[in-house]
Amino acid sequence: MRTKKNDGMKEYYYQKLIETVLYVLYKTGGLDMYHLFKILYFADRDFISETGLRIVDDRFAALPYGPVPANLYDAIKGSTYADPELTALFNEAVENAGNEAPGILMARRKPDMDFLAPAAISYLDKSIEENKNLTFQELLAKSHDSAWKKASERPEKTIVPMEMAEAAGCDPDFLDYINEMQELENILQR
Repeated sequence: MRTKKNDGMKEYYYQKLIETVLYVLYKTGGLDMYHLFKILYFADRDFISETGLRIVDDRFAALPYGPVPANLYDAIKGSTYADPELTALFNEAVENAGNEAPGILMARRKPDMDFLAPAAISYLDKSIEENKNLTFQELLAKSHDSAWKKASERPEKTIVPMEMAEAAGCDPDFLDYINEMQELENILQR
């Protein structure tokens, strides 16, 4: 599930992803993987629909229990698909809470706020507030939106940013702009 980003930018994107994760974990005091992934998804989805830009520098995949940031998921799970660089960054920044709270991810340090734009922080905060206390079933139902449904029918299971914006209720006229931005990003990643 690795990205196509060139090596020069990959380090920056991975660090930004880790700092975003740290922000959510630090702000909440720790979360399970499921809540973390959904908070990231909803923040990114809403940010795309309003700005055309991404918070989460990872592609989301439509797995049976909802969207997950694919590269981050692989790194956390220790998958053979995981990029060793991202896995190392994650393991340096995040720890498991241990026996007293198995499955809870905790920040080892404060996030480097230089990697997070103020606008992105407001969307992350909103998503944290809306989703941190939802049950598994509530998050499952909420995350199985139209973008997830379309992606789950594709062989590669990739959730397209434009479809995320649609699922968030984006103005149809703004969708053309988002599509152009995605095409530009794809060109820059080559």
